[in-house]
Amino acid sequence: MIELWTAVIIADNAKTVKNGKSQRKINYLPFVYQKFKIDSARFMESNIYYTSKIEEYEKMFQQVELKLRKIKESYDPMSADIDPTLPIWKKDSIRRSNKEKRKKQEVQSIKDLSKEELKK
Repeated sequence: MIELWTAVIIADNAKTVKNGKSQRKINYLPFVYQKFKIDSARFMESNIYYTSKIEEYEKMFQQVELKLRKIKESYDPMSADIDPTLPIWKKDSIRRSNKEKRKKQEVQSIKDLSKEELKK
C-alpha cells in the first residue's frame, strides 16, 4: 500500500506539470491502477479499510512521506540538508551556499593532497 500511495501522490501532483507534448491536467491515476493491477473501486475499498485503522494509516503515510523525500533527494541531492518548511527563495540561497561550500571543500582537499605529494 505504501508503494501504491507513493505512486498515487506522484501521479496526482504530475497533473500540473507539462508532459512531453506540452499538455497539462492529464489524469495519470489509471496508469497507477494498471501498474498495481487494481481498479479505482478496489483502491477506495482499501483506503476505507485503512482509514478505519487510523494508527496504521498514519504510520503508512509517514513511510510514504519518507519514500517521497528519498525520491526527491535522488533528483536533488542538495535538498537533503534543507528544512522543508523554509520558503523557496531561502532554499535556493541555501543550495547556492552549499554548492559553494562543497566546491571550497573539494579545492581544499586537492590542495591538501598536493601538499602531501610535495612532502614525499
